[in-house]
This record gives sequence, structure tokens and C-alpha cells, in this order.
Amino acid sequence: MSDRLLAHLEGTGVPPLRGLWPGLAAVKSTVVWAGRRRDPRRLADRKLTAERVGLRQEIAGIQGPLPSKLVGRLLASYRIPVVKSAVARSAAEAVTLAGRIGYPMVAKVMSTDVPHRSDVGAVQLGIKNEAGLSAALALIEKNVREKVPGAVIDGYEMQEELIDCVQAMVGYQAAPPYGALTIVGSGGVLVELEADKALSLSPVTAAEAGAMLAATRLGKTLDGYRNLIPRTDTAALAGLVANLSELAADFADLVPECDLNPVLIRKGSGEVRVVDALFVAAGPDQGSQNQ
Repeated sequence: MSDRLLAHLEGTGVPPLRGLWPGLAAVKSTVVWAGRRRDPRRLADRKLTAERVGLRQEIAGIQGPLPSKLVGRLLASYRIPVVKSAVARSAAEAVTLAGRIGYPMVAKVMSTDVPHRSDVGAVQLGIKNEAGLSAALALIEKNVREKVPGAVIDGYEMQEELIDCVQAMVGYQAAPPYGALTIVGSGGVLVELEADKALSLSPVTAAEAGAMLAATRLGKTLDGYRNLIPRTDTAALAGLVANLSELAADFADLVPECDLNPVLIRKGSGEVRVVDALFVAAGPDQGSQNQ
């Protein structure tokens, strides 16, 4: 397309497509989208609750990863279950609070300078007692000091460790002018390598989330493929995906990126818990432009 034509389209919300194949794919997707069943969550004039309006006001002034307490409130507002956890400002306080969680547990650094904690050894698993906790926190601090010099350690997060679970990744990415893409697939530290995911525009219903899941290797595994694991109910995971997609529709202009990884799925029952959540805010200037 000529620069003159592209200039006319700029700011209109009409995306330029190049080639016959992308154009036909867009027409097909438009027909499929238009044929979806009516759902109240898709209405343009859907009202936010007072709680969510307040969360938007808090987040509007933030740039970068959201603090953990704010993330917890955001997830709770959309009925997204998380593992039992406690936050300590020091290693000594962590040992004192450990009784609230119980062993085995997982320990993680709290630092806005370390968004991907497992990449730098800032997450320790399988902590079985108080001595193991002290050793794990010392190792986390050592790894952070060596691999992220200058990072400010705000404290430590301790979480219950769920055993014998399947790991999923659920998230979203802003995709203007369309809104946000909800993502679900295999999770864990190999999430990029496995590249097993399904995507859909937000929000989606639980039934649509179930269909997304069925298209992934994760979904086939949970369905009992070759008896690798007991056949596992996916209703709870589909509900979590639907709830996050609703959050995406409401907050993607302020928080364009979200990654819940891992989401643990208990084999058989399908009970789900979010272990780690990363929400990255756009900042005051970008957020006001997107509204």
C-alpha cells in the first residue's frame, strides 16, 4: 500500500492487510466472530464494579510489573484462585511465617527488578523444613546478587507446593485495535520451547475456553492421552481462562501484558491454582492514550 493510503487509515482502527490470503482469513474470522452466541460480557456498555474501577485508578499510575499485593487483589476480583502464600520482608521473618504455609513449600524473591525469577535462580522448590528454608533464602539472595547486580530485594514470598500436578500457562496480550488476545497452553519453565498454545480475542466464555484448551497438547494430555495421566476434569481451568479473559477485556489498555505461569492442575480432580503471576502496566502516558 502507498504511504498516502496508509496515512488515511492511521487512527481509524481499520487494519491494513497485504495479500489475498490474509484478506480471506480476515473475512472468515469476521464471519465466525459475528456468529458467536450473545453473551452479556461482550456488551460494549458492560459496567465495571466499584472495586474494579478502584483497581483501574490504582494501576493507572504504575509503570512496569505490578506489586504482588495489587496482583492478588486483581486476581481475587475476577475469582482466579491462587496458592496459599505469605510474604516476608526478611529471611528471619520468613522463618517465623512459614507455619502459615506448611511444608513442603516454595520460596521466591520479591523484587520489581527481577520479573522472571526462575531464570536467575530466584525460585527454590521442595523446601521441607526450617533449615531448608533458611538455606533456600540464602541461595536466592546469592543468585540475585550475582545475576542481577543492583536489584532491590523487597522480601520473600513463600507458597504451598502442590505435588503431582500438570503445569499450564494462561495469559493475555493487548492487540489493538481488537482488544486483547487470551492465551492458554502448556506451562512451566519450557513454555517458550514447547510453544503449545491456543489464542482467542477476549473475552471468551468457559465453553469457548474449553474448545481452546482441546486444541492444545495440554488439553489432550488432560483428556487422558495414552493414559499418561488420569483423565482430568478441565472445567476449572476453562473457568479460570474465561475469568482472565474478562480481566483482559477490562484492563488490557492499562496492563497490556499478563502471564500466569505456572497454573497448577491437580491430576484427576482438575483443581487449579495460580502459582506465579506477572502483570506489566503500560504507565500513565501509554494508559491514557489507550483509553
